[in-house]
Amino acid sequence: MRKILKSIFSRLLITALLIIVQVLMVIYFILYLDESITWMPIVLTIVEVILILDLVNRDMPADLKIPWLAVVMLVPIAGIIIYLLFSRNLARKKHIKYYQKLFSDLQETIKVDEVGAEKLDKYAGQSIYIKNTCNSGLFQNTLTKYFDCGEKFFEAYLEDIKQAKSFIFLEYFIIEKGFMLDSVLAILETKVKQGIEVRMMYDDIGTIGKVKANFYKKLKAIGINCIKFGPFLPFVTAVHNNRDHRKITVIDGKVGYIGGINFADEYINKINKFGYWKDSGVRLEGDAVKQLTVFFLQMFNLQIRKEEEYAKYTNIEQATYDTYGFVQPYCDGPNPIYPDLIGENVYLNMINQAKKSICIASPYLIIDTNTRNALILAVKRGVDVKIFTPHKPDKKIIFILTRYNYRDLIKQGVKIYEYEPGFLHTKNFLVDDEVALVGTINLDYRSLIHNYECGIWMYNTESVASIKDDFAKILSDSITIDKHFKLKWYEIIIAKIINIFSPLM
Repeated sequence: MRKILKSIFSRLLITALLIIVQVLMVIYFILYLDESITWMPIVLTIVEVILILDLVNRDMPADLKIPWLAVVMLVPIAGIIIYLLFSRNLARKKHIKYYQKLFSDLQETIKVDEVGAEKLDKYAGQSIYIKNTCNSGLFQNTLTKYFDCGEKFFEAYLEDIKQAKSFIFLEYFIIEKGFMLDSVLAILETKVKQGIEVRMMYDDIGTIGKVKANFYKKLKAIGINCIKFGPFLPFVTAVHNNRDHRKITVIDGKVGYIGGINFADEYINKINKFGYWKDSGVRLEGDAVKQLTVFFLQMFNLQIRKEEEYAKYTNIEQATYDTYGFVQPYCDGPNPIYPDLIGENVYLNMINQAKKSICIASPYLIIDTNTRNALILAVKRGVDVKIFTPHKPDKKIIFILTRYNYRDLIKQGVKIYEYEPGFLHTKNFLVDDEVALVGTINLDYRSLIHNYECGIWMYNTESVASIKDDFAKILSDSITIDKHFKLKWYEIIIAKIINIFSPLM
């Protein structure tokens, strides 16, 4: 009974209900006008036609246009209101200029001899694309260590933050009270007392129900400069749809962590909600960490709207390492901050460059036409394409939609596997055993279009070989989904309905 009452009176539910009430009030007002004013239906028809023309001509992926057309045409009045309220992020020009200046100023503080993309040979185009879209450099003097599970990641992570001498920056989508978060906060509190600067940013919606609404204030009280990304307020705005899904830690500007691991106990298998939780992360040490520092400060200062002396964090002298291979961090986010679909295009570039093999691990498989066609074309070029998804889902509806997308891929020769021990949260790509990436970007519309995301692209590094070994282990722990796989009749109906609106979810 207590859990039921807690759910009913949760901040998420109450805030969501207040937003729904606002939308319904606007719809009711329009309906009232429609009935009260004789010429109102004509006005609404004209508005609907204008919105359809606007939608057809918008600079938007075609897969996004179809569900919005369905919303506007099938539910005329409510659809018009929903489209006007939620289809665009109406950032003011001065704010966009501020964002661009902030991002540019921070990037310019990095003083390091970036590596020329020509050294990458056939992969130079990928590096140039990342540089031209999110302004991230290509680095060589960087050690990389790949972690194939949260437990190994966490052990190294704790040791590194204990060694911090200057500052610690943390940016995560989810933080949840438990062993993992408590262990980290105990060290951070000690570090604050030692005079070390600690900043933390977590996503408000990602963390709702996992810590109290004022949790950031408690962290501030112990000396941690903590903020919530995108506070979930009871007001109608499309901004609520754009969440900070990134996972970044920077220690002294010399050591960094990136990957899919949040601060919650299932990520290190202290609890087992969905069987064994399989995740991954990468530890960086060297020049490329400066780029992670820039990414963190860009997002942190985007929230606080405060300029500061950036170079003391980004222009850190690095040791010289005997390394091979190249690394390039990258980030992505919603329009208009990031006008390009960087995350998806980095994936597409890898798929299109493949000559022999592609291995993909993703918790969800809800892909658009471009990605589906790229995978099928790769198979027709003779590339061995393997995709790994979970066998035990965290979201049952999304799981049905993921499985619904198997059918066409399997028919075309894509090999699909489900990770049998539990939930596969890893977001890894490996192409031709030469290039790999690890990051936060799922193969779904939420990650590829709506959220702020990040990843690390690597060529011929120590970690690429480790990722290859990890895919071999995942394969041995997975079951094959063959052409005889079928969904239940009701699952097909659910999937067909949800599939129409999946780009908006």
